Amino acid sequence: MIYLKKNATDFPGKDSTIYEYKGMADSYGKFTFENLYPGNYYVYASGFDVLWASNVIGYLPISLNENTVIDNYAELILPVSE
Repeated sequence: MIYLKKNATDFPGKDSTIYEYKGMADSYGKFTFENLYPGNYYVYASGFDVLWASNVIGYLPISLNENTVIDNYAELILPVSE
């Protein structure tokens, strides 16, 4: 699962109910959030890595602005750890 919290610059925590947006990544770990406005967000992801047979999490702040968004598109690679 992937969660996105708007107006956040610090990690909000693992409670998924406080995130405004959420979705399920595909088998490659990819997911697209659409129709976001410029601003600060925090991404949080949790899942199960079948290769390592372990739960993984990752989280990262992102800022959507004229420097990070090109043609209404921004890409993020989120590192995860066990």
